[in-house]
Amino acid sequence: MRLARFQILLLLAIAGALGACDSRFHSSRAMLESAHETGAFQAAAEVLDDPQTLSAYGERNKLLYWLERGSVALANGRDAEAIDSLNKADDYMEVLRKPTTGDEIGMWLLNDTAAPYYASSFEDMYINVLKLLAHLQAGRVAAVADPLAPAEQQALGAASIEARRLASKSDFLRDRYVRAADALKRTKDYAAARAALGDRVEFSQDNQFVESPLGTYLSAVTFMKSGEPSLQEVAGRRLQSALDLQWATQSRVNRTDFAGLGSMQARDANVLFVAFSGRAPTKQPERFGPVPIYSYTLYFEVPRLVPHPSRANSVRVTVERAGAADADAPAQASVLSQDLSLVENLGAVAQQHFDRELPGIITRTILRSSAKAAAWAVGTEAARRATRKKESAQAAVEIAGIIGGLLFVTQTEKADLRSWLFLPAQAHVGLARLEPGTYRARLDYLSSSGGTLYSGPWRTFDVKPGERALSTVLEQWWN
Repeated sequence: MRLARFQILLLLAIAGALGACDSRFHSSRAMLESAHETGAFQAAAEVLDDPQTLSAYGERNKLLYWLERGSVALANGRDAEAIDSLNKADDYMEVLRKPTTGDEIGMWLLNDTAAPYYASSFEDMYINVLKLLAHLQAGRVAAVADPLAPAEQQALGAASIEARRLASKSDFLRDRYVRAADALKRTKDYAAARAALGDRVEFSQDNQFVESPLGTYLSAVTFMKSGEPSLQEVAGRRLQSALDLQWATQSRVNRTDFAGLGSMQARDANVLFVAFSGRAPTKQPERFGPVPIYSYTLYFEVPRLVPHPSRANSVRVTVERAGAADADAPAQASVLSQDLSLVENLGAVAQQHFDRELPGIITRTILRSSAKAAAWAVGTEAARRATRKKESAQAAVEIAGIIGGLLFVTQTEKADLRSWLFLPAQAHVGLARLEPGTYRARLDYLSSSGGTLYSGPWRTFDVKPGERALSTVLEQWWN
């Protein structure tokens, strides 16, 4: 019993230390949330640029820091910083794929929040999607056939290289899911998890992995402009497959809008429009149970996704020839007005990926709680014996210790609510062909009745000559 008490005190001390660190982390996240709600990307950048923010995130949340910094930099048009931050996030994910003993101990003794944040498959894909978009904004769309090409050529062809990486990562994540699903079914508490979840989650979705439709769309555009038709055709097929699976989530995506992208000619388009809106789902705690563990019935917390759908039903782009260098100066008549196409409902894709990961989360919770409760089950029997052999006051102390142990089990099983904040809920895209020159564009977000919900600022851009040239205009609206 003395050993058990020591273990309790040790674990409570660990939990207390983590709680102190989490306080500073949550304070920083609250400031980012506030900036997020108003679309104040510059304010968010100032929070992330503060060295104290990186310190507050600590090692357990370092990945989240680089994810947020990368997406905020992209929104602010700081392409180089976005690429650098997202590269660091990508590299850190490789480190996290091989957890340390300390990470494993923290996760299994306390809860998932005690381990470093590990991006979901949905977020992992979007590291490369946003990097690819940043490279396109920077105009790096040259072909790089030789992986040993000089650094200058590699830089010019960074978008093409990133598109290849995205395809490889999507394949890796798909294979990893299949392996994880198979391993999950072999665990002893798989049946218990299924029973506890009931019909809320489908456990068998081996063939339903959805790679990012936006990512495959950007890849097809990249290969079209870099002069790699075979890869363009493959990306076009992957896009249709991704759209088919996304369509099953009741998305409003019109798959026919993208039917010819795999064979489109580079001369047919030289401007890419991308419009983000809404917020990706966030996580909230949900009471889970009852779960019978030994002679006890316990309840725990598990995460659930809370959607933040975009209010925009459609997005329209208007392009004018710039009348002067100043983007706010009077302009000539409109040369283009077109509706963009919804390519990805990120909220729906995120929900599908989360539904596949939730059985593993719950099964791990059951296994972890069973291990915690085992000691208390032994201790309970000891306490019962103590009631017969010791003074009643001493027995009461022993029983109180057991009750405290059970409370420790339930109180330490807190849901991991961490997620990548600065991701949108949906993405609209479009291509256009314009004569070389200087233009300005404005993206209008429209309601289902056609009313304007939000008009972005006029953004000046140049269209360069040559069929390989590509200008990219990105707008983000968080509702």
